[in-house]
Amino acid sequence: MSHVVVVCTMLGQRTGLQKGGNGSKWASSHSEWRIGWRRCPFRYAGAVGDPGKTQLIGTKFRCAVGLCGARRMFDGKRAFSGQMQVSNVGGEEVTTIEGFSPDSSLSMRRMLPSGVSNSARGERMRQIFQLGLAMAILAPMLAGPVRAQGDAVYLATYIDVLPNAVVSGVALLKRYRDASRKERGNLRFDVLHEIARPDRFAILEVWQDKAALDGHDKAVSTLRFRDELKEVQSAPYDERVGSGTYVEPLVSKSRADTIYVLTHVDVTPDHLADCLALLKTMSEDTSMDHGNIGYEVLQQATRPNHFTVVEEWTSRKALDFHIIAAHTRAFRQRLAPMAGALYDQRFYQELG
Repeated sequence: MSHVVVVCTMLGQRTGLQKGGNGSKWASSHSEWRIGWRRCPFRYAGAVGDPGKTQLIGTKFRCAVGLCGARRMFDGKRAFSGQMQVSNVGGEEVTTIEGFSPDSSLSMRRMLPSGVSNSARGERMRQIFQLGLAMAILAPMLAGPVRAQGDAVYLATYIDVLPNAVVSGVALLKRYRDASRKERGNLRFDVLHEIARPDRFAILEVWQDKAALDGHDKAVSTLRFRDELKEVQSAPYDERVGSGTYVEPLVSKSRADTIYVLTHVDVTPDHLADCLALLKTMSEDTSMDHGNIGYEVLQQATRPNHFTVVEEWTSRKALDFHIIAAHTRAFRQRLAPMAGALYDQRFYQELG
């Protein structure tokens, strides 16, 4: 059984770590709670719980929003300290901030030398807090997805086949995938099968540079695939070529049960800068959601205000938790006034 530590890494002072004066119960007068609460940058939001009843006095309302940027590791993924739901950790042991140091041995006041005046203590505490705040703000910037580097070319292609040609379409796509993966300069070539509509597919490609893509377009296997596809397609394929705006390093990983989500985000040209900033924040927030494998933003070359968002999830349950997360709902709400077309989102699994 793993051990999950849920603790506010921003404060670490006496918030929830110090017992009452008699040492037998938590302070019911709020005096100890206020010591740490006054130093929390989001203290105006109030505390969650009643110190006299729940004994969980370190958490604030905005801890659940993750505004301070304090994070921990859970199941190999980064997550905000206050955003992991209890239902997500199952029967694992959980330590909250209140249980981190019941005897106050880790209290920040004990780190200060004795004989220091209250004003000096206050100044020292302010310095420690400012350092923690700076680290918390910088951490998401350093750890989040990065902009693409180099000349890599990204493609997302949507393919619809006739309802009575799904089996032959699957065989055709598999042959095309296997041949393309062997070509020089190919970094990724995945064929996805839509879950709700078995007659629809998508191809995700990454090529080392434009020269590699040009070579692929002229390859015998590509020309044969496009000719044979005409016999089974219900509409011409939709190919979107672009760059990786916010992407993660390409690594080889198992995708046996992975759920893929492909979303077309189209905004009006005057909202391009705002949309880029919004997608950047969303990519950072989503990368810390439990069960997320990847979140990438691809920008079309011919229409830079059009984006393809590629998500990968370990399970449908993890995806559902992401959909109802506060940051996901906030993203959709902020995106709505910018939209130039309907928000098109489709769920897939990789073609075996």
